Amino acid sequence: MTPGYAFHADGRYFVLAERHKSRETLGVYDVLDSYKLIRHFPLPTVSLSSLSLSPTGDHLAVWEGPFEYKLYVLNLTGSTIATFSPDRDPGFGIRCIAWHPNGLFLAVGGWDDKDVAANHPLTLETFTTRDIRWAPDGKGFVLLDRDQYCCAFEVEEDDLAVSEIRALA
Repeated sequence: MTPGYAFHADGRYFVLAERHKSRETLGVYDVLDSYKLIRHFPLPTVSLSSLSLSPTGDHLAVWEGPFEYKLYVLNLTGSTIATFSPDRDPGFGIRCIAWHPNGLFLAVGGWDDKDVAANHPLTLETFTTRDIRWAPDGKGFVLLDRDQYCCAFEVEEDDLAVSEIRALA
């Protein structure tokens, strides 16, 4: 589980999940100007679990607590870019996420021991995802489960979408 804050890749900005008047909000602070508040906006979440800033620092993923499987991708002005929730029974909430190195894709693992998605459809019925790590070149990712087993995947991209995900033997 990651904390409710993150630093921009260049270290200039600090983003912090906050609660004001019973509403979840996000503050963006300028580190070089004594953490001066630059922007403050409401989050679409009801019960924020955590957040993760993309490697490029352009997008922010925020997700609900364990009772709702919903993830939002926002830009740093507060506009919602995308929302992800499984079509079928969503099960429990999101356990972990990992940004692709280029910041265009997300891998998402749930608490229900079933859902892992990389820019959407990948389901592992018997794998309990505890952590997700992308390869530095973005051509694959590794899942680690609670029993310390590893499962590696190779990813093929075509422009702005993951075209295929293959398990490696």
